[in-house]
Amino acid sequence: MRKKESELQSSCIDWFRLVSPQYKMLLFAIPNGGHRNILTAVRLKREGVIAGVPDLFLSIPRNEFHGMYIEMKHGNNKLTEHQEKFFQFAIKHNYKCQVVTSLDQFIREITFYINSNQ
Repeated sequence: MRKKESELQSSCIDWFRLVSPQYKMLLFAIPNGGHRNILTAVRLKREGVIAGVPDLFLSIPRNEFHGMYIEMKHGNNKLTEHQEKFFQFAIKHNYKCQVVTSLDQFIREITFYINSNQ
C-alpha cells in the first residue's frame, strides 16, 4: 500500500474506533498487498491470499448486505483488474463494496451503511 493510502487508512481506523467503539473489532484490515520476496509470496498464496481483496472489511450485516469491503485509493488511483473482479464477485454475493479516497468520504459511507435499516 502506498504511503498516502496507508495514512488515509490509519485515519479512517482511528476515527471509526473513536466514534464506534462498540464495533471496533468488526472493522479490520486485510494486509493483502505490498512487496514481498518470492518465498513469502508463495507461502501467503498457499495460505489463502487472493489478489484484489480490498484493504478493509466491516463485518456488520445491513439490509441485503453481509458486510462491507472498503478499498483505499489516493488521488486518481483506480482499481486494478484483480480488484475490479473481486468487487464484481463480492457484489454478486451481497457484499457492499466501496472505494474511499478521503476521510470525509469514509465517514459518510460508514455512517450511512451502519445507520441503514437492519
